[in-house]
Amino acid sequence: MPCWKESKRAEHDELLELRAEVATLRRRLQAVTATTALAIPPDMLARLIRLCHPDKHGNSEASNTATSFLLAQREARS
Repeated sequence: MPCWKESKRAEHDELLELRAEVATLRRRLQAVTATTALAIPPDMLARLIRLCHPDKHGNSEASNTATSFLLAQREARS
């Protein structure tokens, strides 16, 4: 029984360390994303999303890819 409790405690400690590492990596990713995001003004970004939307281009792969990219840029700002 003590061995089992010790292994569970070790698992818990490892989980806490991994959570802290994930939090650190998320903060780093947000910092990198914020500094490398395209400097497209919000009104132009909205216009580009409307212009390349898949509904206007037969749901083409290119329009889906472009719209996804632009939406990700918009999400990165918020």
